[in-house]
Amino acid sequence: MSATSRALARVGCIVHACAVTGSWYVLFMQDKDIVSVRTWTLLAAIWPLWILALVFPDRVQRLRWLAVLIVGLIILTPTYSTLYSFLVWRIGGFAP
Repeated sequence: MSATSRALARVGCIVHACAVTGSWYVLFMQDKDIVSVRTWTLLAAIWPLWILALVFPDRVQRLRWLAVLIVGLIILTPTYSTLYSFLVWRIGGFAP
């Protein structure tokens, strides 16, 4: 992975987390349908794929990525219960 693509991936990880949290706020707190709930759930559920980008870098890069992931997880904190509910509902097939 080149230095440019690593930098873009770090920015992408944070932007993805901000997009998920921002859309969560508008969808569930402001009650405005900007995207479907299924689309939001998919967008939120694929965020952990950023971890796969962290598997192979050297030690210094791994520490930077770890910091980026922690920031992303902190940004996503308000969405955890909603995401969990919708994923269990979708997989388990029950309505809350």
